[in-house]
Amino acid sequence: MRFRRLFLAAGLLAAGTAWAQDNLRYIDGGRTLALREAPSGDAELVTFVETGQQMELLESMGENSYARVRLPDGREGWLAARFLTEQKPAAEQLASTREALESERSRVTELERQVEQLQGRLEQAAPALELADRNAELEAQLEARQAELQQSLKAYDAEVARQRTLITGAALVGGGIVFGLLLPMLTRGRKRRGYGDL
Repeated sequence: MRFRRLFLAAGLLAAGTAWAQDNLRYIDGGRTLALREAPSGDAELVTFVETGQQMELLESMGENSYARVRLPDGREGWLAARFLTEQKPAAEQLASTREALESERSRVTELERQVEQLQGRLEQAAPALELADRNAELEAQLEARQAELQQSLKAYDAEVARQRTLITGAALVGGGIVFGLLLPMLTRGRKRRGYGDL
């Protein structure tokens, strides 16, 4: 039960705040109006309200009559409804626009400062980045040289194999020539046998 009351109170407070925000009004057009205790020009004066002062509209008797309002300090009273507007006065809008502009200028200044810091860090890192680029370039050159080396080794191995083949062939030819020259000398001292000698 207690939670329901708290929840109901919070809901009423939130609704009241939203209602108050929807009912904000301002004095229009560079005027000072009398805030009175009753909806009459003869009623007791509560205070004077100047252009731009924010107030909460509590009730209105019509645009050409009186409206009951509450000031930020809690005082309530009646004033001419035709001078109330939902729009903030131009001077207040200009002031809030200037504040927003100043805030954005401060933000731009901060962002420029951060950009300068990052540029400084980039300049400090530039040699490392250049070194990394140079390193990548050298790695690419190394890979190209290793590929050339592999091709050269294959060509060398092929040439060695060809030379071995030539040397083996030359040795066989040379051995055949020597054998061809020596064979007649070796067979001269021997007697030739014919088919009839058997």
